[in-house]
Amino acid sequence: MISSIFYQRLQDLADNIAQDQELLKDYEDELRYTNNPRDRANYRREIEPG
Repeated sequence: MISSIFYQRLQDLADNIAQDQELLKDYEDELRYTNNPRDRANYRREIEPG
């Protein structure tokens, strides 16, 4: 039997992943629409996994 704590943990992880995906989308949108090379470099650094 899987406990409710396990299901809560799964939901918390899913929420964290959704927040990370939204943040990544925001950075990608900013990167797409900026013309400033310094901003582009900063956004790329934020997006890169590491």
